[in-house]
Amino acid sequence: MVENILAALPILFSVKAILFVGLGLIIGFIFGALPGLSSSNAAALVLPMTIGMDLDVALIFFAGIYCGAQYGGSVPAILVNTPGTPGAAATSLDGYQMTLRGEAARAIGISRMASMLGGVVSGVIVLLIVGPISTIALKFGPAELFLVAFLGLTLISTTVSDDTRKSMLSAALGFLIAAMSGDPYYGAPRLTFGFMALYEGLPFVPVLVGLFAVTEMFFLCRKESLVSDTGSRVSATLIEILGIKGAFDGIVDTVKRPFLILSATVVGLVLGITPGIGTAVANFVSYGLAKGFSKKPEQFGKGIPEGIIASEACDNAVCGGAMVPSFTLGLPGSTMTAIMLSAFYLHGVLPGPQVMVKQAPMVYSVLLSIILSSILILPLGIVLSAPLLYIVYIKPKYLVPIILFLCTAGVYSISNSMFNVFVMFIFGFVGLLMRINHIPAPPLVIALILGPIAEQNFVRAYLLADGDLTYFFSSFISIILWVIIIAAVLFKPLMKVFRGVSKRKGNPQGLPGG
Repeated sequence: MVENILAALPILFSVKAILFVGLGLIIGFIFGALPGLSSSNAAALVLPMTIGMDLDVALIFFAGIYCGAQYGGSVPAILVNTPGTPGAAATSLDGYQMTLRGEAARAIGISRMASMLGGVVSGVIVLLIVGPISTIALKFGPAELFLVAFLGLTLISTTVSDDTRKSMLSAALGFLIAAMSGDPYYGAPRLTFGFMALYEGLPFVPVLVGLFAVTEMFFLCRKESLVSDTGSRVSATLIEILGIKGAFDGIVDTVKRPFLILSATVVGLVLGITPGIGTAVANFVSYGLAKGFSKKPEQFGKGIPEGIIASEACDNAVCGGAMVPSFTLGLPGSTMTAIMLSAFYLHGVLPGPQVMVKQAPMVYSVLLSIILSSILILPLGIVLSAPLLYIVYIKPKYLVPIILFLCTAGVYSISNSMFNVFVMFIFGFVGLLMRINHIPAPPLVIALILGPIAEQNFVRAYLLADGDLTYFFSSFISIILWVIIIAAVLFKPLMKVFRGVSKRKGNPQGLPGG
């Protein structure tokens, strides 16, 4: 591990990498602060632009965007009660209450410091565990890799949405789209409808840009404003936001609570490693635990520093956690890491356990960049907090054309083909229909990545076993994976049963409460 970290340092501290870490943070801050947009929207938008970069610099760039967006969403959440990202919803519960008391600078200071510490601590832990996990992953054969892909699809289908059926429908659609190509073993065209352009499969980048960036623009163009003005336009003045004393008080408030920082970081790390959970769920779990173990739970939601710390430390810890399955197994831990994995394919590198063997310094440079990005949140947050507040008041009628132009130029530049542009807009409409019908897009995207992995490894295992399906149950690792898959499938139904039983115990005769 030490030699890989030492080899990664020159990569990370090259002038180009440092510039792209800073640029990624700024882009992440902006997209995180814009309600409705997120790190995945930003990453999908810039993905075509990374083709000309070295892969390590491109991944470092994405890591900066990821960390920046996680923090950026907290600024409008605290100042105008409008979470920039889903994960910042928990931050707004106490952050906005502090703003109403005239403590905006203190709340922003808490958010900055908690984000920084959560990212740094989780990054250090990931550095320590990613090596041993990758060593175990190298023992995976085709049967185990098929089960890992199947597990990823199961988790994303059962956790990303309350409606499991719609999540499974989205994943099935992703599988179907992934099958639009030539058969990997026999070469026969599948679902190409006579279009030779589809023989190599749908171009992944235009699909991503369409589903995330273009779909969001369709919704934004119907809005007059990104935020709803229920009171004054700006709840805190520029002087309040940049108040040095208040910001310092917020930093001190955070540092005085190391156990809360550590517990929130562990929650974010564990839930970040679990595919499909997402920051919104992780942050509310962390917030709920902090409230449950607090000596003054009644003050949560009324402007207590612990509420912001629990949410923000967890928020940035998710970034590090999501990298673990991505780099060790090639299994995307989130939508953002799914886009990062697509960068591997764009550069002709197959993600998975072998990456940790063949390109370990690159992986460690990305993990170190998460720590560096988290540290830079503190100074950049001071400089950008005030401008970020005013970004949320940009009119969609100005924002939408700019982003659509960048999307179109980006996907066209991949192969100088209008086919990519058509695919992008088609999937923009597909994403629109999915959003209207409350069908989540992340399962589709992750199925696009995991579908070919599952198919290829299933066929390899089937051929190795000469058609004997018991081969998929023949190793200890396979049995563990089957147990986890079954547990993931049964978790939600069992929880519903347990809740029903507990309700009946509380009201045994089924009488209405009064």
